[in-house]
Amino acid sequence: MVNVPVHTIKFLDYDEETVLATENVYDWECATAPTDPTREWYTFTWRSPEFSDSAKVYADATYVAEYTENETPETPTETETPTETPNP
Repeated sequence: MVNVPVHTIKFLDYDEETVLATENVYDWECATAPTDPTREWYTFTWRSPEFSDSAKVYADATYVAEYTENETPETPTETETPTETPNP
């Protein structure tokens, strides 16, 4: 009987503490990334290091979600209503 190594693949959020998913994968098989995470005011861009569902696993690995900040829409300034000066 041959013992095939099993590797732990972790997917962490941007804070590097929140675990989004953990997967145990046999040597030279592929891991599957979880659903892209969400974060208010940000857009998920990729995982660091770069992750591919078709890449073969040969060691334990940790991937961290990276985001780009969404552009904040400019707050419209209130238009002042001119006050009428009473005629004397």
